[in-house]
Amino acid sequence: MEKFKDFDEALEADSLLKLQMKVAGKTYDLPATLPAKAVLSQMKMAQDGESQDLSAIANWVESIVGKDNFNSMLDDGVGWEKLNNILVWLLEAYGLATPDEVEEAQAAAEEGDSPK
Repeated sequence: MEKFKDFDEALEADSLLKLQMKVAGKTYDLPATLPAKAVLSQMKMAQDGESQDLSAIANWVESIVGKDNFNSMLDDGVGWEKLNNILVWLLEAYGLATPDEVEEAQAAAEEGDSPK
């Protein structure tokens, strides 16, 4: 009996479904499923206790949107509040946060929870 799994076929199916977001007038295509790099990065942050480290949050967003796209957003003047909103949206879009958690994060952002 031959056992064979074509993982490339599954990747092709995933590539047909894309998430998109518009930031500073540019539309960005995002992977339909959370990249393994982002998950591994998140696991490392949790293990190292870096969940509150602001640079870790930026690195996590970058691992999803890609370095060039992330730098483009920053070059286009994306501020901390918008970056936080992007993070919240990504968490919701990839099913990593419940609607209640998303609301709490948005409320924190609106209260001016920003780096100093």
